[in-house]
Amino acid sequence: MEELKDYLNRITVGDCINNMSQLPESSVDLLVTSPPYNVGIAYDQHDDKQSMEDYWSFTKQWLTQAFRALKDDGRIAVNIPYEVNVQDRGGRVLFMSEFWSVMKEVGFK
Repeated sequence: MEELKDYLNRITVGDCINNMSQLPESSVDLLVTSPPYNVGIAYDQHDDKQSMEDYWSFTKQWLTQAFRALKDDGRIAVNIPYEVNVQDRGGRVLFMSEFWSVMKEVGFK
């Protein structure tokens, strides 16, 4: 694994779960993200039209790595919608509420 100094002032592109799992525990001051919303955007490498169950499982996995990597006094800034409409997968979802539930399950307060 790379030294912590190798991660300073760097933007890393790749699989978020894999990349964050390589970061030392409690080493990140700030994590800023706009995660996929699972509304069918045609990303190059991400299925943005998963079942909602699979989507929340994915979200829990990356939030778990984010929580692990953040320092005790670290912060996370998440850009997410208030609600989404996924008619083919259950209709309207109060997205921010569901997202917050996953965050609390992972350990965020």
